Amino acid sequence: MVYKIVCAMSAWFGFLNKSHVLQINSLFKRAFKYGYITSVIKLEQLLQDYDDKLFTKATQGNHAMHHLFPVPRLLVITYEHSVMVCLLIR
Repeated sequence: MVYKIVCAMSAWFGFLNKSHVLQINSLFKRAFKYGYITSVIKLEQLLQDYDDKLFTKATQGNHAMHHLFPVPRLLVITYEHSVMVCLLIR
């Protein structure tokens, strides 16, 4: 059940009204009450976890979306015996 809601959630979540979000959250509460899921899930937290997981996978070199990210470059700054290394992404 949760998989069907999570499927492409990043694409359709922005089109939901607050009432839709409340309805889906109440669906999760009822599913927990009747034992279909093991914990109460909030739609906002589900979206955050899904986006974090997708971003982590996409930043790996073997993912199909990896080529869409800019190439990171290192910038080394030295100032009076101290060195700072920065990661530049444009």
